[in-house]
Amino acid sequence: MLRGPVAKALRDLGFTGTFRAFSLRAGEYQGIVHFQKSRYSTADEIPSYQALLSIRHIPTKSRCWGDVVLRGILPQARSHPQYSLTADQSPDEAAAKIVGDLQGYGYPALIVGLAEPDFDKDRSDRLEAFRDAESGLRGPLFTYFTGITTNPFGWDLETANGLLELTHHQQAEVRRSAADWLVYRFPDDARVTPRMVALAMDDTHSAVRAMALSLLVYRQGSSEVSAALSNGLDDPSYQVRWWARYGRRVRACLVKDPV
Repeated sequence: MLRGPVAKALRDLGFTGTFRAFSLRAGEYQGIVHFQKSRYSTADEIPSYQALLSIRHIPTKSRCWGDVVLRGILPQARSHPQYSLTADQSPDEAAAKIVGDLQGYGYPALIVGLAEPDFDKDRSDRLEAFRDAESGLRGPLFTYFTGITTNPFGWDLETANGLLELTHHQQAEVRRSAADWLVYRFPDDARVTPRMVALAMDDTHSAVRAMALSLLVYRQGSSEVSAALSNGLDDPSYQVRWWARYGRRVRACLVKDPV
């Protein structure tokens, strides 16, 4: 599966390599797609893999960012934990899913990363994980929705109104988590996109702006969304700039926004 259609598709995009590791060179840097075999393959899977993305500096062999799991940047409707070949599935069907995700999302992610690879001078702004732009922002909403704690503050966490109100909270981690869960639980609420646009353009914390932009990438096109992505191109935070560039590139293909 990986040696055939997947390898051919990556080579057609300019990658070199074989089987589990492919690289795309740009000057002194290379974008890498690496397939890691899952330890949790079941008896009817032959076997399972997850795709990891990274960028490395060739002369020093240092990693700029990664390994980022491809599913972490997929739209929620397409997100899946791993790629596997099941007993009732043909190799071509399984390969088509991998190729589609790599061409539509993984390749653009590496391209925009290679366009600005030398950003690691400020380690506080490293891109270790796309969704968790700043690891310290795991606040009370995160622990509540993941079942770690109850609702200690008595907030309204079960309605769109309650989560919208929390996107105005004074604590950045609360605003960021509220935005994430608002889009996840109430994606069709008409107030969601305008609020994400406002957070992306005006919030004082880079992690909140980055989260809001990441949540706008796959929402249906509007001039406001395009304006928010364009605004992020000059943000002082690498996280925000990456999501702005990535979002513009992906949306140009998915919803025909101009780049």
